[in-house]
Amino acid sequence: MICTSISQSRIRLAILSLVALTLAVSCGRRSSENLTDKQVEARILDKTDYFLDDIDATDTQSKRIKSDVSAFVPRVNEVRKLRDPIRVRLAAQLTQSKPDKAQVRAVIDDIHKEMTPFAHDALDLGLKTHANLTKEQRAELAQRWEDRKQGGDRAWIIDAVVKRFLDEIDATDAQFEYALAQKDAQMEKAKKLKADHQKTRAFFIQELRSPKPDSKGLHAQVDAGATRLQAFAHGVADSVVGFAQTLTPEQREKVKELIADMRG
Repeated sequence: MICTSISQSRIRLAILSLVALTLAVSCGRRSSENLTDKQVEARILDKTDYFLDDIDATDTQSKRIKSDVSAFVPRVNEVRKLRDPIRVRLAAQLTQSKPDKAQVRAVIDDIHKEMTPFAHDALDLGLKTHANLTKEQRAELAQRWEDRKQGGDRAWIIDAVVKRFLDEIDATDAQFEYALAQKDAQMEKAKKLKADHQKTRAFFIQELRSPKPDSKGLHAQVDAGATRLQAFAHGVADSVVGFAQTLTPEQREKVKELIADMRG
């Protein structure tokens, strides 16, 4: 089901992005973000074609599913345009002498407010796709999702990026100790989030097999997952603000330079 992939990817991406706030590099820019709306549409439709070929979709199925996906593309581009203003707000808080924890949490709440409806819309797209699949196609996709290995332990990546950032700003021993302790604490909390995600994933796979998926139950899972993520993000935000408050004026200027370099 297309919505399963979208929702799970968004959750993982959001977690990693929020942890990356510790580095104040959430204001960086990925190369994919330079794409135009038309280029984004082309990529999505290319992936849709691959999906349709992979399940041996009939001409009728392909026409219906591509029509639904095309109608959803403007929603994707709408959400993409929210990122820069959010990053500007975060950068403004995390590089000032007295960052405001409430203001950073407010940014998290705004992300939650925008992304939760998007996740529901993506789920509705997935349900439309599901309605066009045969029993055999549903069973095959569900089995693939069940067999697919989940991402391994990526804590070492976060460790490496955090330490590199601390080196870049010439962090003191005390700052190193504080930042790594906060990172470890948040990663420990993320384990519970991941366990809950696995349960949600199992429910999605179960409903993918069903000829009549529990739409209400799936939407409830989206809301529950969004609420858990919001709470986790608040904790990360508090840790980030705590670290930002230890920065010297020189370090704050260095952070601003790093952000400017990454944004090109």
